[in-house]
Amino acid sequence: MVKEKQDNRRLLRVIVPSYPRLNIFSRKAKRTTALGPIMVATVANELQGWRVEVIDGNNFKGPRDKDRLPDHRVLQREDKASVVAIYCGLSSTIEKAWEIASFYHQQGIFVIAGGLHAYYCTEETLNHDFDIVVHGDGEAVIQQILLVFEEKNFENIPGVSYFKNGQFKRNGPKRNEISDLDSLPFPDFNLLKHNNKIKTYPISRIRGCDRNCEYCEVRGKVRFASPKHLFDIVDWLVKTRKAKSFFIVDDNSNADHEGTKKFFEMILAKYKRLKFVVQVRLDNAENIQFLELMKKAGVKAACIGVESPINEELEAMKKGYDSSQMLKWMKIWQSLFWVHAMFIFGYPLKEKVTLISARERFMLWKRFIRKASPDSIQIMLPIPLPGTPLRRRLERKGKLFSRDIVPWSKYDGNFLCFEPENMTSKELREMHIKLMSRFYNPWSIFRIPLKIITFPLQSLFLGLEDWSRGWDRVLTRFRGHLTIKEWKRNNLRR
Repeated sequence: MVKEKQDNRRLLRVIVPSYPRLNIFSRKAKRTTALGPIMVATVANELQGWRVEVIDGNNFKGPRDKDRLPDHRVLQREDKASVVAIYCGLSSTIEKAWEIASFYHQQGIFVIAGGLHAYYCTEETLNHDFDIVVHGDGEAVIQQILLVFEEKNFENIPGVSYFKNGQFKRNGPKRNEISDLDSLPFPDFNLLKHNNKIKTYPISRIRGCDRNCEYCEVRGKVRFASPKHLFDIVDWLVKTRKAKSFFIVDDNSNADHEGTKKFFEMILAKYKRLKFVVQVRLDNAENIQFLELMKKAGVKAACIGVESPINEELEAMKKGYDSSQMLKWMKIWQSLFWVHAMFIFGYPLKEKVTLISARERFMLWKRFIRKASPDSIQIMLPIPLPGTPLRRRLERKGKLFSRDIVPWSKYDGNFLCFEPENMTSKELREMHIKLMSRFYNPWSIFRIPLKIITFPLQSLFLGLEDWSRGWDRVLTRFRGHLTIKEWKRNNLRR
């Protein structure tokens, strides 16, 4: 019997912390992963003398602890990592990231942080057992960090922060930004270990956003790879992993309209049965020809940040449009795609604006959602995320709840993080839940047998595609009801 040759290369373990609680993304998260950690891992894996693995807590199927989360003690015992990099992009998962960092720090392992929360809360992150924080594009510096992590000689690495001799150090520039995104390698999803099989592959062409919405962390100069680079990634994933479904994670797929158009033209010329989900602005509905191209190329669903049907709230958000055309735009999107509408309920208005009563606000929302009739919805409470103008505004007004009351783990859009105006905290929270519960209601279960019974007639007269969409809507609403019911049971009494 031939003994397997031992791999003496050092191991970098890249970790995506799990969501702190059940939410509407939990089911989908089991079938996909975060793209940023995969990209950093891919670049690191090219460094001689190193091997890399990615552990995603949201789709993990390996050894688990008593809380059904990845058991890092077992992982470290079976395959010891020399360096650990933890994704710190979501404020709601940062406390879990601290726990993981603490474990590895106690083992004497070097720990790296990257992501928007770590960027905006750098010293807080370093004070929770991280050795270094990377600002901006981690692909730009990960190899440099791995080459010097033992000596901790970081002075020549741009865009990182760390403590040296008890003093906080921050190297310029403020953020690492890769200008030539075509130079990046294709994402290596084979590095994702102990996971459910990926069904939907995250891909990206555009970084940064110049829209400056008040509540959003994503800012900066818009950079984009060529359409061919993204097409080549898709083509490679189809050939090497038999990929069929893709999520373009760009915050605004239309930021480079001509490039996005060219990409879909290339897809249409070669592939007929691929499926894409995109994130888009509601007002992109004005370009009908572009929407029709996306549909022909395989775009099945559009995730649209509708945010609010109330003009005063849209103005406070700096959304860039008012409510006058919203229903018209929604109908255009729905005529071509599955529409997942994303809302922010109870947005804090500016001081000079006449406040809307809680009842008026609720009724406006209820009527709009009923008339718009999106296929699925996501209604979140405003999240005053670090680094956003919204957070700074609420801080100036003394409206933010302390983190003793609302810790970072509750910054997921399901909990109130500030003191609202013209309504009580209880009213805002109850209305938020009531709106979601009206849409995802228990009566959906009775529509399931009805859809089955009427299948022959509906598929004959309306077409199979229309029947399938109606079937998916019914299932989505009932699954949403079950998710909300479980969330209420687990959280409302806490």
